[in-house]
Amino acid sequence: MPVSEIERMELVGRLSETIGKEAAETLMACTLPDGRDQLATKADIEVFRAATKADIEVFRAATKTDLGVLRSDIEVLKAGLEALATEFRAGQEALATEFRAANVELRSFVEMKLARQARLHYGTLAAFLISVWAIFLAQNFVM
Repeated sequence: MPVSEIERMELVGRLSETIGKEAAETLMACTLPDGRDQLATKADIEVFRAATKADIEVFRAATKTDLGVLRSDIEVLKAGLEALATEFRAGQEALATEFRAANVELRSFVEMKLARQARLHYGTLAAFLISVWAIFLAQNFVM
């Protein structure tokens, strides 16, 4: 049962009369203001230890479960990333194939246009040479 402040003051007064004021204050500083019922007993500590141990066990089990869920989530994400990487590689290969085909088509087109241009130049050059020869020959026969 806690001691009231009035009871503490009466005790200090009587102690001061008996052992002196300084000794009474020292003794009162060593006593608990709320009484002995505020002290933890071995049984109190054992109850607290058991409750703490139970709390830690619940936390450990919850943490273990959460880690299992996280591992599962990581495996799902890993599988998803692997699928995306495979899809990306397939798309990359398709683009490379398409690029090669377009390159072959462009090369054929350029070669065709160059051949056509060469024929045009050779034809123009031949016509020019024939015209020059004709003029040259005409001048030689006319004279």
